[in-house]
Amino acid sequence: MNEHGLYLFYGDKLFFGLLWGVLGAVLILADNGVANVVFAMVLAFIVQMRIDHLNHAIAAVIVILAFAIAASVHTPTFVVFFTSFVIFGGLRAYIGDVRGRYDLLYRFSEPGWAHYYIVPFAWSLYSGAWILFGFTATYRTAYNAAKYGLYLKGYYSKL
Repeated sequence: MNEHGLYLFYGDKLFFGLLWGVLGAVLILADNGVANVVFAMVLAFIVQMRIDHLNHAIAAVIVILAFAIAASVHTPTFVVFFTSFVIFGGLRAYIGDVRGRYDLLYRFSEPGWAHYYIVPFAWSLYSGAWILFGFTATYRTAYNAAKYGLYLKGYYSKL
């Protein structure tokens, strides 16, 4: 809400931060593999300094606490996804900052092909844990649909 300049109702930013955190906690409770992916994603966002608003911080704290209470680190899964999110997410941010958001390479990297589709598909093929590919593909497809839908409606201008 904040970073995209949207306003739905008073307190919407805090509400969606809480909601996002609670939904992340539900995912953590549902499956330990998904918990490791969600935890890796949140830690990668912290490393990349993308927790830049109060609603992000609320969601991140809820996810970290839920992971600490209810999940356990599965080192191979965590390392693969954390590394993927840091490298490819950082590369996408770097390309956007240095080369510009209208650069062809940025346009290709923006949907998150590498770290939300290709790496999870390869890891699921290797490990047999297809829920991880299903989770990341569903998450990023929904994110892209919302983002590009808002863009097409004129609400979001920073693609």
